[in-house]
Order: sequence, then C-alpha cells, then structure tokens
Amino acid sequence: MRNTYTGTYKAKDSGAGGLVGVRGRFGKMVAIRLDGHADFIPSSANHSYLVSYNGNWGIGIGVSALLNR
Repeated sequence: MRNTYTGTYKAKDSGAGGLVGVRGRFGKMVAIRLDGHADFIPSSANHSYLVSYNGNWGIGIGVSALLNR
C-alpha cells in the first residue's frame, strides 16, 4: 500500500496489507462471511521518536447471496 498526502501537509508513506477470510454456506443461496484485515506501515509519514510505525486492523462479517447456483 502507498499513501500520498497533499494540501498544506505533503508527505508519503508505504507499507503492506493483508486479508484473510472464511465463508460458510447455508443452503444453496446464502453464505455467511468472516474476514480480518491488517495494515502495517513501517515508514509512516508521522514518524517521530514517539511513533515508529502505524498499523490498522479490522474484522468484518457479512451475508452473501449466491445468485448463480
């Protein structure tokens, strides 16, 4: 991943991100999803002696409609 900040604050940072998930089917037309994602930014734009890296993570759940089954 790569971010560019413009305007009065101009900076760039870059890092890596990942996504993993599972999907369980219920019947022929419905599935439930669970996924997690994480971002790790070692060269952050706000790097200082207090902040050495930035990171984000999250968990998502959802329902899928399997229309072509």
